[in-house]
Amino acid sequence: MIESAKSMAERVRAKEVSPVELVETALAAIEQHNGELNAFVSLREEEALVEAREMADQIAGGVDPGPLAGLPLGVKDLSDVAGMVTTFGSRIHFNDPPAEADCDEVAALRGAGAIVLGKTNTPEFAWSGYTNPPLFGPCRNPWNTERTPGGSSGGSASAIASGMVPLATASDGGGSIRIPANFSGLFGLKPNLGRLGNPKSGGWQFFSVSGPLTRTVEDAALLLDVTAGPVAGDPFVLPPAGLSYSEVIEGEPWKGRVLSCPNLGWGILDPETERQVTSAIDRLGEIGADVEEIARVFDDPSQWWITLAAADGAYSQGSDIDDYADLYDPQLFMQLQLGRSVTRESYQQALEKRYEACAALDILLGDDTLLVAAVTAVPAYGAEGPHPTEVAGQPVPPTGFTRTYPFNFTGNPAVSIPCGMTGDGLPVGLQVIAPRFREDLLLRFSRAFEQAWPWELSPMAAQ
Repeated sequence: MIESAKSMAERVRAKEVSPVELVETALAAIEQHNGELNAFVSLREEEALVEAREMADQIAGGVDPGPLAGLPLGVKDLSDVAGMVTTFGSRIHFNDPPAEADCDEVAALRGAGAIVLGKTNTPEFAWSGYTNPPLFGPCRNPWNTERTPGGSSGGSASAIASGMVPLATASDGGGSIRIPANFSGLFGLKPNLGRLGNPKSGGWQFFSVSGPLTRTVEDAALLLDVTAGPVAGDPFVLPPAGLSYSEVIEGEPWKGRVLSCPNLGWGILDPETERQVTSAIDRLGEIGADVEEIARVFDDPSQWWITLAAADGAYSQGSDIDDYADLYDPQLFMQLQLGRSVTRESYQQALEKRYEACAALDILLGDDTLLVAAVTAVPAYGAEGPHPTEVAGQPVPPTGFTRTYPFNFTGNPAVSIPCGMTGDGLPVGLQVIAPRFREDLLLRFSRAFEQAWPWELSPMAAQ
């Protein structure tokens, strides 16, 4: 069975294990596995050990470091850690000066007792569903090192699923938490847009939100408790939820109405993926689900999601697109050029389509109905990429490999929860989408699912 990060921190606070021991164990696991997986791209070993020793002294003196006491933490290389360079996986920023301060999320995690070990691999500027930046090279999946752990939080997923660290940060603008969770056998929660504040404007502000990518549902609830809430300067941030997500999952067992639409009403699923997803849906009655099949959720919003995402991405890169054209990943550069061509009229039309999709989903889900579907159309593919251009022998568009981006388009909270394995041993996840603002409902459902059908980490984690 998987020991939760929450349980590990509780043992630290109870003086049953030292934070130094946790950090040393994590560093040893990184030494053992990172050469094969390329999950971490930079480390702060000595600083982490110093911080662990200081925390051990504080605990001995009666100080409580917080609910994440002593937990080794990886930070996706899009986020600032004081004293470390934030490269965004890009050759353009490799020689940037180190950050002067932690970003808000990292500051909250460290304030709760976590100890940063280093930065995790991410595709350049988080643009893809696999992790192979030109700067650092491919990150690999601990279930099968020829496959990707997903993207853009691929390094974080690989680090957690291999047992290097119990926690790592992640973010999701088109599936970047749920795709890695799905490919790597982890639990991933994309919170409602605005649940975690973002103090900086820039690309994908309509879509992207940080959130938990964890071994267990319990850990995701704890991380959401620690990190959710307003930050100064974010006009889209939600007010505090007024509840403890950790308490929510320990309350009344979930029961409720579920709508089933594995492919969301368009495209095709790989037979192995479809088999595992439909098998999981067929079991939901055992945990109190009243399941109703539907043929379609809404029309595929890929055109409009791409319009907004590409335009925002191009704006955020600014003059770098011209100044450093030869340093970008070629596929990303094409996306940025596409973004530059977006007209004011098409951008506004995409915003109107977003309102329409949000309204359709609000009506469909009401206050307490969940929607279940596939996370991706395929299991984990090659570590080097590219995205699949065919599914089950049929051609698909660039977004055809995934079913995640529609819920970045609407902003609804959504999870990937491990639900099965393909015949060749690759994890498959079930995507669950909740009404707006209802992370509590998702976590209660996920807790019931986890208790009924527990999952394990990759065999590499036990080595």
